[in-house]
Amino acid sequence: MRQNDLKRLREHRYELRALPDTLTQPGVTLHATPIAEATLDDLAITIMDLDAEVNALTERLRALRRLYELAREGGARGRDLALKAAARGLK
Repeated sequence: MRQNDLKRLREHRYELRALPDTLTQPGVTLHATPIAEATLDDLAITIMDLDAEVNALTERLRALRRLYELAREGGARGRDLALKAAARGLK
């Protein structure tokens, strides 16, 4: 019945189509909770963990984009070394 509920939610709510089948608990590599058995606490913990991952990825993406911009401003093209070109602008 629980899997049927998951299937129905995925079919009828567009924003729920990406629901995972299982939740992995932070710091516990061998334990996965089936989404059909997940409590609100399980969801909250997983959401907080994913938020932290998203924030880290966003920071890395911004840094890489900025490095790209600085390298371009430093005259880099194509296969030039990005760090070297970006560092040219440092005084």
